[in-house]
Amino acid sequence: MRNLALLGAALVSLSLQASMANADTSLLPADMVTDAAGIALTTPASAVQSAVQMTPFVEAASAMRLIGEDDTRRLSFYLAADQAAKAGTLRIAYTNAVSVLPDGASLAVSVNGHPVSSLPIRSPQGITTQDMKVEPALLQPGWNTVTLRARQHHRVDCSLDAVYELWTQIDAVQSGFMAATKVPDGDPAVLMTAGRTAAGTTELRVIGPSASVENLARQALPVIQSLALLLGRNDLKVVFAEASGGKPGIDLYLGDPSSKIQSAETRAVLAAAPGGLSMQDRGNGAVRVVLRGSSEQAVATALVHSVNGPFQPILSGAQALRQTSVITTDQPGRTRLADLGYTSEPFAGRLFRTSVTMVMPEDFYPGDYASIALRLSAATAPKLAPGAQLLVRVNDKAVTSHALYAPDGATLRDKPIDLPLRAFHPGVNKVDILAELPREDDKTCDLTARNEERPRFLLLSDTAFDIPALARAGRLPDLAAFAGRAYPFNQRDRMDVYVDRASPLRLGSAATILTRLALSARHPLAADLKLGAPTGDLQSTALVVTAGSREMTELDGKSLRTARFAAAGFDSMTTGSVTERLGVPGSDAGSEMQALLQAFQQRTADERSDPSVLARLMNGLQRGSDTVGRWLEYRDVADQPPHYRPDEVLATISQTGNGSHLASVTTVTAATEEDLVQGVDALTEPSAWQTLRGGSALVRRSDLSVVTAEPPSYSFYPLTDTSIGNLRRLTAAWLSDHFLVYVGLILLLIGSFGLWLGYIVPRKGVRTVR
Repeated sequence: MRNLALLGAALVSLSLQASMANADTSLLPADMVTDAAGIALTTPASAVQSAVQMTPFVEAASAMRLIGEDDTRRLSFYLAADQAAKAGTLRIAYTNAVSVLPDGASLAVSVNGHPVSSLPIRSPQGITTQDMKVEPALLQPGWNTVTLRARQHHRVDCSLDAVYELWTQIDAVQSGFMAATKVPDGDPAVLMTAGRTAAGTTELRVIGPSASVENLARQALPVIQSLALLLGRNDLKVVFAEASGGKPGIDLYLGDPSSKIQSAETRAVLAAAPGGLSMQDRGNGAVRVVLRGSSEQAVATALVHSVNGPFQPILSGAQALRQTSVITTDQPGRTRLADLGYTSEPFAGRLFRTSVTMVMPEDFYPGDYASIALRLSAATAPKLAPGAQLLVRVNDKAVTSHALYAPDGATLRDKPIDLPLRAFHPGVNKVDILAELPREDDKTCDLTARNEERPRFLLLSDTAFDIPALARAGRLPDLAAFAGRAYPFNQRDRMDVYVDRASPLRLGSAATILTRLALSARHPLAADLKLGAPTGDLQSTALVVTAGSREMTELDGKSLRTARFAAAGFDSMTTGSVTERLGVPGSDAGSEMQALLQAFQQRTADERSDPSVLARLMNGLQRGSDTVGRWLEYRDVADQPPHYRPDEVLATISQTGNGSHLASVTTVTAATEEDLVQGVDALTEPSAWQTLRGGSALVRRSDLSVVTAEPPSYSFYPLTDTSIGNLRRLTAAWLSDHFLVYVGLILLLIGSFGLWLGYIVPRKGVRTVR
C-alpha cells in the first residue's frame, strides 16, 4: 500500500508539473511563478511534446473556403519517405454557414486522386474535427494533394442569391496530416511540420537580444527569405523576440556562440548545435532552426549548401506543383482546364462555379489591343429558364456573358469568348467561370423534391484559355505588379530597406513585407538594411517602413510623402483646430489652405443655382469623360476611394517615382509601432495582398479592409522588348487609353481624305457634258 501511495503521489506530482508548465501564470504570485518556471525548465522536452506530429497544409485559411452548392479546393502537404511508408491520419477541421441544410450536405475527401471518405457538413456552431485513416498506398514521398469537394444546399431559399450564403471553412490551424511516425531531427521535412498560431499565421521568430536587433536583422534577412520559400506559405509573419515562447511556428537561432551580441539563451542553443543548418522538432508545432557559423560568410555558405542540397527536393516539387495549378502568361499558348487538374462532372445545382488563377507578367501593359480567348466546351440540359447564362468574372468584375437558354438543351464545342486584356493587371488574377442555371420549378422551392440525379450543366475539361502575345512595358506606380511578382524588386539588383528606427516591431514589419515579396518573386531578394530616411541621391529601388513620422522627405526636388496619409486620393485633413495647426512652426500653411478651399468648393457646389453655360458644358464633358474612363477600365463608381479622417486609417502603402532615376520607392507607414504591426499584418494577409493595385492603398482601422487608389498618371521603365510586334501592341494600348486622341486621328484622316478628294476630283475627274 505504501508503494501504491508513493506511486500515486508521483503521478499527481507529474500531473501538477505538466499543468503548471502549460498554465497561465499571469495571476500567480511572483514566488509561484518562479517555481512554475523552474518546473517547466527541468521537465524533459520529450515529456511536453505532442505524441503525434502533424504536418499542416501549405495553403492559408483564405484558400480553404468552399463557397456555393458545389465547390472544390486542392490542398497540399509534404511527407518524408518514412512518413509516407507508415501512413497516418488525415485531419479535417471545419465549420460552415448556418444556412447550409445538414441533410445531404457532404464534404468528399480524396488523396492524390483516390477517394478516402465523405464527411457530413453540419457544424454551424463551431469547429468540428474529423480524422480519416489513409493507407500507405495512397501516399507518396514528397508533396501530396488533398482534394475537397463540398456539396451543400440552402435551408429555406432556392434563389440564386441564396447560393452565395453557402460556405464551408476549413480551419488552417487544426487541419493537416497526422503522421504515424515522427520525422527525425535534421530531416528537411521537419520544417514542414511547423504549426500556425491561433491567429492562423505561421510565425518565424528570430531569437536574440533587443539591444543587437539591428545586427541580428541584417544577418537574418536572407535566411528568413530562404526559409519562407522552403515553407511555401504566404501567411508568414516575422517576429524578433528575445526568447522562445514555445508557441507553434519556427524559432530561428543564427550566428556564433562566442559572439558578444548573443543572449544567454541564444548562446546556449548555438553551442549545443552542430555547425551549419540544423532543425529540431520541439513538439506542438514548434520547430527550432539553428544556423551556426563563425562569421556572416560562414552562415551564408551553410545556407546556400542546404538550399542546393537537402532542401532541393522540396523546392523542385513545389515548383512542379505550382506549374500545374496556375496559368502563366509569359509566353503565348493554350492551357486546358484538364492541365490544371479540373475533372468534368455533371452539375445539378443552380449556380456552377470554377476558378482559375492566371499570373500575368510583371511588366504586362493592359489595353484593348488583344484579348484572351476562352474556348468553351460545355453542355446544358433542357428546360432551363430563360435567364440561364454563363458569366466570366476577372478579379471579381463581370467582363462578359453568354446566354445558355435553349429549350431543348445546347452543346457548345470550342465556343470562343473574348476576355478583354484591360480587365487584367500584372501579377495574380482570378478568373471565375459561373453558370446561372435556373429552372421554372425552382420557384416553388420544394426542398424535398430536389433531384440531384438530374444534371443541368456540364463543363468539359478541354475548355481552354488562349493567351495572346502581350504588350510589355513596366509601369510605375503599380502595386499590382509589386504584390504579384515583387516588381521592380525582383530584378535581382540590390534593393534598400529603410527603417526609421531599429526596434523589434519596426524591423519585424519590414522583414514581413520583404519575405512576402520574396514569395511573390519566387527567389530571395538582395536587400541592404539601412536606418533612417532615404537621401536625395538614392538610385536604387527602396522599401521604406516608418512609424510615427509626419515629415516630408525630398528626393531630387520631388516630394516623397512618408506621412500616414501620403497616398493620392486620401484626405489628410483633420478635424482639429485649423488655427492651431497653422501656428505650428514648420507646418505647410499653403497646403492646409488649399485643402480648406477645395473642401469649401465641394460643400457649396450644389448651392450654385444658376451656373454659367460654359460651367455646365465643362461639367458635362467631365462627367462623360469619367464615365467612359470607368467603362474602359472596368471600374465602378464604388471603386473611387472615399476620403477618410486620420483616425479612420490604420496604415498606408504608397509607391512613387524616385526623381530622375528610373526606380521606385514603396513606403509603408503608420502612426505608431503597434499600428504598423497591425497594418502590415492586414496588408500581407493573402487575400488582401492580392487586391493591391494602383498607386496607393490604406488599411481601414474599423474592419482592417484594404482600400486602393489609382494614380493620376503612370511613368514607364525602359523597354526590355523593342521588337516591332511589342511596339505595335504598345501603340495600340496607348491609343486605347487615350481614346480621344484615337478619335481625333480618325477625324483628321477622314477630313484629310475629304479635302484631297475635293481637290483632285475637279482637276483629274470626268468633266460633265452640258
